[in-house]
Amino acid sequence: MLASGLCCSNSHSAAYALVAFQTAWLKAHHPAAFMAAVMSADMDNTEKVVTLLDDCRQLNLQVLPPDINRSEYQFTVDDKNRIIYGLGAVKGAGEAALSVLVEERNKNGAFQSLADLCKRSGTQKVNRRVLETLIKSGAFDSLGGTRRAMLEFLPEAMRMAEQYNRNQGTGQTDLFGGLFGGGVAESTPETAMPVREEFPEKERLRLEKETLGLYLTGHPLDEYKEEIAGLGSRKKLADIAEDEATKYRREAVTLAGLVSSVRTQHTDKGKRAFVQLDDNTAYYEVMIFTDTFAQFGHLLEKEACVVLEGTLDTDQRTGKTRLKVEKVHNMQSVRENFLRKLLLKVDVSQVPQGVLEKLRQCLQPATAAGAFPIAVEYRNAEAQSELRLAGSWTLSLDDAGLRDLRQMLGKENVSLVF
Repeated sequence: MLASGLCCSNSHSAAYALVAFQTAWLKAHHPAAFMAAVMSADMDNTEKVVTLLDDCRQLNLQVLPPDINRSEYQFTVDDKNRIIYGLGAVKGAGEAALSVLVEERNKNGAFQSLADLCKRSGTQKVNRRVLETLIKSGAFDSLGGTRRAMLEFLPEAMRMAEQYNRNQGTGQTDLFGGLFGGGVAESTPETAMPVREEFPEKERLRLEKETLGLYLTGHPLDEYKEEIAGLGSRKKLADIAEDEATKYRREAVTLAGLVSSVRTQHTDKGKRAFVQLDDNTAYYEVMIFTDTFAQFGHLLEKEACVVLEGTLDTDQRTGKTRLKVEKVHNMQSVRENFLRKLLLKVDVSQVPQGVLEKLRQCLQPATAAGAFPIAVEYRNAEAQSELRLAGSWTLSLDDAGLRDLRQMLGKENVSLVF
């Protein structure tokens, strides 16, 4: 019995070792195919997909957004070893509707426009809700037009597609008004959709998050890359994920993330909060104690970008990682507390455009609490020099103020030095 038991245990361990070896070999030699398969297996688990996407970035693998003319239901790999996002990971589309669209595309070729897709889908399974979801996710970007334009045009495209399919079923031809009929209206599909500007970046990303469960083509934190890069002790959320090898001994850390959700709880000492952060590498929930929440709770609004300062430690009794949050900053607070210098670059060619006068009008008297060095790097064809303004002047460091500066001088000419 003992020998039998040992034999069973050894064979069990050997099988696991073989699987581990095969998995490691696949990831090392076929990383794109391996990661596509793993994401396909977990595409209903958004938190897991976020972590896997960060793994792809670490492996220098490009992940293409969903595309109705390229994507399959699951994650796939193209001939350039790029991972194509699976349509099945789009929330609310439904496998039945997606199967109809993929089958039609594979059978009769790529969809040429939104109107063409509406005409060819021809089934109740592909309803307006499904199409709106796919537009918001970016899956129709290759069809031409902005997402805003497609959402506006969708009801009309569906109405005319229904008219076309009804006429085809009865053998009729709409001579004057049919979007897809013969004769005079044949060129209408490419010109009927109105021209509209795309949604602002934050709104476009919000709709993407709504339909994919994550930010894929960008992240709200991208706007604050300089601020985040200046945080010396900052850790990515994926770096503090708990596992057996993760042990901390009272380490001071800084976390930057988007507030995904906030849950509050009343205790005998007051109100505390559980805040879920997202930095595009992972999701991580932190608990904000009552005294800290009373001081900084107004900054912890959903969709706000925040920076948390605290101490990371491992509970010796439970072995779990815990973070004691001591301070919370919004991005303006980060600039005011950590900025070493605001560097503005001005070229001599900009002077005739009145840039220096516009910059002078933006200057405000500085208070002792809000003062920070401002330097102007002025350059012409022969030389350049950095001029430091008197400490009695300051500029607005909120999002709107920085946006105006970057629009005035050029994005590349405004630098935050931490």
